[in-house]
Amino acid sequence: MLEWLEELLPLRAVVIELKFTAAARFQLYHTAAVSGFVRTLITDVDDFADYLWIDTPESGGIFYETKDRYHFVLYGLNGCEVILTRVLEALQNLPRSVRRDDAQMPLRDNVEWVGCWDLFADQPVQTVEDLSTYGIEELIIKSTSWRDLIITRINWITPIRMLRDKSERETAKGEARFCRQASDFNYSLLYQRLYDTFAGIARRNKKAVDARLNPQSLTMAGDIFWVDAGYRDAAGDYHSMGGVQGMLEIQEVIPPKQLILWVLGQYVGIGQRRAFGWGRYRLEDVEGSTTMPRLCRCAPLLTQMATIGNLRLVFQRVSHKKTLTIKEIERLEKLRISLINGEYRPSALEGMIVNEELMGKPSFWDRVAQWACAQVLTVGLEPLFKKESFNKYLKNKQLYANHWQSALHLRLRALLGDDPLVGLCLAWMTAPILYQNQWVNQDANFPQHSPLSPLFAKLLGLDTPALYP
Repeated sequence: MLEWLEELLPLRAVVIELKFTAAARFQLYHTAAVSGFVRTLITDVDDFADYLWIDTPESGGIFYETKDRYHFVLYGLNGCEVILTRVLEALQNLPRSVRRDDAQMPLRDNVEWVGCWDLFADQPVQTVEDLSTYGIEELIIKSTSWRDLIITRINWITPIRMLRDKSERETAKGEARFCRQASDFNYSLLYQRLYDTFAGIARRNKKAVDARLNPQSLTMAGDIFWVDAGYRDAAGDYHSMGGVQGMLEIQEVIPPKQLILWVLGQYVGIGQRRAFGWGRYRLEDVEGSTTMPRLCRCAPLLTQMATIGNLRLVFQRVSHKKTLTIKEIERLEKLRISLINGEYRPSALEGMIVNEELMGKPSFWDRVAQWACAQVLTVGLEPLFKKESFNKYLKNKQLYANHWQSALHLRLRALLGDDPLVGLCLAWMTAPILYQNQWVNQDANFPQHSPLSPLFAKLLGLDTPALYP
């Protein structure tokens, strides 16, 4: 198998950095927007998806202002050199090289070139020839890091849209044909689709490929959830791209030859809509360690949330005031700086009895910060909450006791990445209650105290909680 796989290498990875010259607004997932933008720069290439793939670490960010930076990654296999050169030349000539300036597009003539660098070498580059190469030797070395692990986790960076086994989808139609829950996945099916991804690329490039062998089925478990996602084309027609995110665990040692494909597959993806950046994953051990380099956002989501304009709006909402005093403006600025610098810490909740239950009420300034967060996250997450979008989660309080926290963490991390805002949201939702000089931790029941509670309840598939009066 290594012989034909080696012919697809080397892999190259270049980070593109742009700067906005006008404001932009994205959906939660940026993959379709970035892919469409790059494709409009070189419209005469039919086999684009056989050579180049896109990673969008900015996904999750919604609002971008003038002078904000933005970056994405282009991955390319052997043979990508000509196409990648043309893309880099077009990007360097922005905004003159833009062929479509539709105001509906988040990326258009509202960006200009800043530079690019090699993802693997972490060095600035000018041309494709300057990029380092990730060949078979590097792939084998990286694969050895995962040998002998009893548990290997597959963290889905973007939704995977994968058809169920043929025998299980014979009568299914539409989105029901796709894997939607953990029981739809098994190791054999996943590995076959992974193998088929590379085999398809090789065959389209006129390379001989070994016949696929059905692998031994290894034990798997996981926590995944379905998201309704999609995009509208130039004609305004909607195209569904629903898929699942979350975590799957392979709970046995993966055979060495199969590990090679799993490691390389992190950069290429698996399943349908791969050309849009779908089906991307990251291998992790139980501690969350990985060998895959991946970027954070140019600016964390806290920066988008903690604009002075957003904070003033939510202050007026919480305080029921139309105007602010000088001291209140100064206090808002202090809150903004503490949020951006990562110095902000939630206070304990004020305990109160509501309907014979102990509930906690956040302090005034905590409510301001949480409403500011809710305003930004709701814009990105609310479109995902269509009919049957998220699996109906556990409604019985006894069943989800001590589990909602890990489930919420997994979902936020899947949708927002490794952003500091994820940890802050969890801190808000798990803040202890101070009642009659005693500390009460919220471990079991899903909390109803936060302005974020209704949004996160939807994220978990729970009934929307009734907030305190």
